[in-house]
Amino acid sequence: MSQTRHIPIALRPPRGTQVLFHTALGRTAWLSPQGAYIHPETQTAFISDLHLGKSASFRQAGLAVPEGSDTETLARLELLLSAYAIQTLVILGDLVHDASSLTHPLLLQLERLRSHTAQTAWHLVLGNHDQKAGQTLQADWAARLGLQVFKDRWEGGIGLLGLHAPGDPPDATQPDHWQIAGHLHPSVVIQARARQRLRLPCFAYRDGQWLLPAFGAFTGSMPLAARDYDGVYPVADGQVFSLKEARVFQAAP
Repeated sequence: MSQTRHIPIALRPPRGTQVLFHTALGRTAWLSPQGAYIHPETQTAFISDLHLGKSASFRQAGLAVPEGSDTETLARLELLLSAYAIQTLVILGDLVHDASSLTHPLLLQLERLRSHTAQTAWHLVLGNHDQKAGQTLQADWAARLGLQVFKDRWEGGIGLLGLHAPGDPPDATQPDHWQIAGHLHPSVVIQARARQRLRLPCFAYRDGQWLLPAFGAFTGSMPLAARDYDGVYPVADGQVFSLKEARVFQAAP
């Protein structure tokens, strides 16, 4: 359902897209069904935990894991960048799974995507899995992909601090100190009918700190206690919704 009243035109998402529209302490964010936190004023998207090459790594270890998860993840990323006209992409760690993930086919897939999204600046905050990939990722691949690498944090002058793993909670009364982080792969368990339970990836917010769902198609998740957060926003069926109070904005097609 479209809810356009009281939303400034400059903050409305592009036509044909769907976001959860979140406002707190004067800060506006879009939570996209692809799993991105979007800062609409600067068209900056934050994502985390793609774990590209994980299936290849598992197959090298002798595990019968099917192919295709990287293609699905990169298709989702391309949709995100194009649909929301993203100017800056900030990857908050674990772009790849480990050193054995750095295959030539994966590099070609990434180079193809970069050629289609040349207008977008790509930034990477190194995660614990990226560290395992060493200089091949941080130097060689970064140069080929036009990827700017940050060792432990991203500060882009927009009042948001990007981290791989969440740090100490900032002072929520100081918006310039708000954090966005990944690493934990948060999910929430929802009780359904007939004693069924659903585990869904989610965004979570508390005390000036956002946790992002894992962006990759082949990742696990860690259930969190919704009662411990000010807002929990699961992702399912191409939508983001709230377990508490939120506004869902469906842009016209």
